[in-house]
Amino acid sequence: MKKSVKKWVQSCLAFQKTGQNLQREQGKSTETSTLFERLKAKAVAEWICRYGSPKEVTVDGGPEFGKELQDAVKKAGSRIRVTTPYYPESQGMFERGHKQLKDALVKMCEENGGKCKKYLPLVTLADRISTKGTTGSSLFELQFGQLPVLPIDIETKTFLAVEWHKISKTEELLEARAEKLEVKEGMRRKAAGKLKT
Repeated sequence: MKKSVKKWVQSCLAFQKTGQNLQREQGKSTETSTLFERLKAKAVAEWICRYGSPKEVTVDGGPEFGKELQDAVKKAGSRIRVTTPYYPESQGMFERGHKQLKDALVKMCEENGGKCKKYLPLVTLADRISTKGTTGSSLFELQFGQLPVLPIDIETKTFLAVEWHKISKTEELLEARAEKLEVKEGMRRKAAGKLKT
């Protein structure tokens, strides 16, 4: 039976598009280069400069999460939680989300994998602005405390297209930002409450 399952999996087009083969070719190194580690550390630094320090960063214990990356996270004052490498079940909620992204990307690209680079930003944006059933909010809303403003909002002049040029005083700007931050905290509390139930 094992042989017939293996044969079926190898012939299944859908599995070939979304399945993983974790076996490595013999003789191939699994170590990441120092260059890539520095790039990842730089990406962490850029994230922190844009959004602030996360309380905790969860990584699997794979080689791609090396010392330089971990040092960058620790310098930001964040705690690192390491899970078992190559064991998606240890981060089930995130891996399910990744599977949905991967499946959507496969559908967008159809047979041409070369379009992946074109569609990845669109698929990830769609994921970030879509309301999650678990929280009742989108990732964008939880991060920024407001609904995302899309090109269609500006074109059709929806209520999301705030006319910031009408804010002329520092006090008005601070008031507007404080109100947004207050809304953001309320949204996060509401989302956290939904996760607990």
